[in-house]
Amino acid sequence: MKHIKQTIFYLVVFVVTLFLAIPVNAAQQQPKAPKASQPVQQQPSVTQSQLPSTLHGHVKFPAGQPVQGAEITLSSIGEGVIMLVRRTTDNTGSYSFDLPFENVGKSYKIIAKYADFPAGMYFTPNEKTFTLATGLITIDFSFNPPMPDLVVDSIVKQQISIYPSEKGWDSKYKLKVTVKNKGMGNAGPFKVLIEKKCLSCTFICVPCPLEVVTSYNVSGLAPGAVNDYILPGEFIDLLMCYYGVCRFNGTNIYGFRATVDSEGDQVIESDENNNQRWLSSTEGQAIENVDPTMIRKRMESMEKKN
Repeated sequence: MKHIKQTIFYLVVFVVTLFLAIPVNAAQQQPKAPKASQPVQQQPSVTQSQLPSTLHGHVKFPAGQPVQGAEITLSSIGEGVIMLVRRTTDNTGSYSFDLPFENVGKSYKIIAKYADFPAGMYFTPNEKTFTLATGLITIDFSFNPPMPDLVVDSIVKQQISIYPSEKGWDSKYKLKVTVKNKGMGNAGPFKVLIEKKCLSCTFICVPCPLEVVTSYNVSGLAPGAVNDYILPGEFIDLLMCYYGVCRFNGTNIYGFRATVDSEGDQVIESDENNNQRWLSSTEGQAIENVDPTMIRKRMESMEKKN
């Protein structure tokens, strides 16, 4: 009986101990509550007034060609440290300055200069002052210095001899081309092109295409100066035809065209539309403006008179 009581006592103790242990383990298995997240710091937003400023523009000649190599100087005005920045225009004539937003509201002066001319001379505007604002600011300049004006002043035949040929008289001559600078500015190096346009005459005169005779270089030309050039070789005109049939290697009557600054914009000129001159071998008229049939009839008339 005593052993039974002890057994029951130990059994009760075991059950109570087990019952008390279950809540402790369950509490240990409960998931931990998450830690509160740290607040994210917000970056300050950039307002419109804090955006940097860009100052840009173009420098051009009055006819619209870009001025490459012009020096643009930007300087601050007023109290404090004087800022001085320079830029040089590129092959499109453009320049650009990037300025921080801290400078917005300050006053500036911009001025252009080219080559050995004093700053601002021949520029419109010669200088400009402004208050810096945000965003894009455009200031353009027009450059109008004394400019050259190259022309073919004359194309002259320098006659060597006149001699009889099979069907008339041939005139042998050299050709002299005179180029003049009619402008107010110096002209730099340029090229002169000489071309020939023939009329091939059998019983009907037919225009021929232009062909290059020669070209030559001129190192430069001062205002009012001239350059004379005598073409190498000799040329021949057939002065008379027999019943309108002209014989000189199949091409007898032709005109010459001289073009100054033939490669285009080697020299920036005040007038770019007067760079050519024609000389015809018939009465000084340009072949391109003469009716070939009229030339043939004139020759037939001359033949009948003789």
